Amino acid sequence: MFTDEFQRLQQAAYRGDETLIDQYGATEPAEFFAVVTETFFEQPAQMASQHAALFAELKGYYKVDPRDWL
Repeated sequence: MFTDEFQRLQQAAYRGDETLIDQYGATEPAEFFAVVTETFFEQPAQMASQHAALFAELKGYYKVDPRDWL
């Protein structure tokens, strides 16, 4: 799932599409993880809506739901 999301971000960046996830994350997998983590904590509702599977994985990984904090 992370690989698919990473590839979708790369494709969107290549096309010049706007994305919720910072396109710097398209440069390499480590940066992808960093920017999706940032998005998870800073824009959780939008991420849950636009990238539900990715949000669910990060929620399980970090064992928190940042939507509860807003």
